[in-house]
Amino acid sequence: LLFPICAALLSTLAGLHLSTHLRQEAQRLARWGEVLPHLHLLMASCAYSLPEAFRLCADGNHPPDTLLRQLADALERAPLSSPGALT
Repeated sequence: LLFPICAALLSTLAGLHLSTHLRQEAQRLARWGEVLPHLHLLMASCAYSLPEAFRLCADGNHPPDTLLRQLADALERAPLSSPGALT
């Protein structure tokens, strides 16, 4: 009797962990769905540099926003137009 109860509890815990992970991934993808069209419009306007456009789009505290800010910082430290940037 104890074994089936333990198995059911472990299965439930695994399911809860998986559902939490899937919810986080869905939120991350939804945020990218919000960010990318905005980034496209900013880049199409040709009014901003790539780092500026990344920062304007990264106005939240989600993983995509953090990644865009990190990319903006990296581009400013080592611009793509510098010699050897693409090697």
